[in-house]
Amino acid sequence: MGTLRGLAAVAGDRHNQLVLRTLVKRARLGAWWRYRELEASEPRLTYLFWEATLACNLACAHCGSDCIRATDTSSELTTQEAIAAFDAASRAVENPEDIIVAITGGEPLMRPDLFTVCKAITDRGMHLGLVTNGFRVRKDTVIRSAVVGLESLCVSIDGLEPEHDALRGVKGSFRRAAEAVQLYARAGFLKALQVSTSISPTTLPYLDRIASLVRDLGATDWRILSIFPNGRASQERGLRLSRDQLRKLFSFIRDQRQSNGGVNTYYSDEGYLGPEWEGEVRPYLYSCDAGTRVAGLYANGDIGACPNIDRSFTFGNVRTDDFAEVWRTRFRRFRDRTWMRTGLCEDCDDWNACRGNSLHLWDVEKNRTKVCHLRWLGKP
Repeated sequence: MGTLRGLAAVAGDRHNQLVLRTLVKRARLGAWWRYRELEASEPRLTYLFWEATLACNLACAHCGSDCIRATDTSSELTTQEAIAAFDAASRAVENPEDIIVAITGGEPLMRPDLFTVCKAITDRGMHLGLVTNGFRVRKDTVIRSAVVGLESLCVSIDGLEPEHDALRGVKGSFRRAAEAVQLYARAGFLKALQVSTSISPTTLPYLDRIASLVRDLGATDWRILSIFPNGRASQERGLRLSRDQLRKLFSFIRDQRQSNGGVNTYYSDEGYLGPEWEGEVRPYLYSCDAGTRVAGLYANGDIGACPNIDRSFTFGNVRTDDFAEVWRTRFRRFRDRTWMRTGLCEDCDDWNACRGNSLHLWDVEKNRTKVCHLRWLGKP
C-alpha cells in the first residue's frame, strides 16, 4: 500500500507541476502579446521579402507558391522598376539599415539581373539575405554574392538524397543543394548559413541523419518546417504530419536545442503552438509580424506582407503607388486582427496569444484558419 501511495503522490506531483508550468506559460504568453500589441500600434518595417521571380528550375510537390518551370515572367518588375521599389522602401524608415531584405521566389537565381538589384539594395544600406534551392549555385555565384554584400543564405534540403530528389522532382537536386551549402561555408563571409528542411512522414524517421548532414555541411542554423496546405501542398495530404508525428518532431527539436550540438536548430515561425510547446522549440515566442514588422514585394510589383499570404491581401503596386505611403496607411487589416476571431477562434482561451494563427494559414473563402495547432497537437 505504501508503494502505491508513493506512486500516486509522484503522479500527483507531476500533474501539479504540469498545471503550474502551463499557467506560468499562459501568463508569459499574455504578457508577450500585450507587448506585441504596443509594438503593432507603432508599426516599424524591419523585414522586407522580395519575390524576385516566380520562375523555377524545379517543381516541388510541397511548393506553397505553385511555381513551375514554364512560368510566364512577362509581368515581373524590370531591373529599374525593382531598384526604384527599393528606393521607395528605404524611405519608409528613418534608417535603411533597420531593414533586412530577404529574396525569395520561385528560384531567385533564375533572374538574370539578380545581382545587379542586390547591389542596389546594399548600396542603399539595407541588409541582404537569399533563399535558394541551390541548384544553380556555382563558385562564381558565391563570389558575386560576396561582392554585393550578401549576409545570410538559406538553402532548402528536405531530407536525405532519395527523399529530397523525390520531393523536388529533379534527380541531382540534393547533390546540388548540398554542394551549395559547402561552397558558401568554405567561403566564410556569411553571418548566417541556414539549411531549411520541410519534414514529411517519409523523412521523419531520418531526423538524426539529417541533423548530422546539416552539421557536416557547415551550416550555422537548421530551420525545420512542417508542411502546411498552401499551393501544391494543399493537394498533397500525404505530406502532412499526424498529431503523434508532430509531437515526435517537436520532441526531437527540443532535444537538439538542449544538447547544443553546434547548429542552432529551431521550428519555423509557422503558427501558435500553445503553452506546452511555445518557448521549447523556438528561441522566441510566436508572433505573426506580417504588416507590422514585415512587408512583401511580389514579382509583379504588388505590395503586401509575407509572400505566403493569400494574394487578396495586397494593397497597391509599386508601378502606381508609393511603397512608403502604402506601408503607412493601407495595412490596417494586418494591424488590427479582431476580424479573425471567428469560428473556432471566437471562444478560444488562447485567442490573446494566437490571434487566429499566422495569416499565411488563413482560408479566405471559408473565413477561418486552415490550421489550428492547438487542435492539431491536442491540448496538454
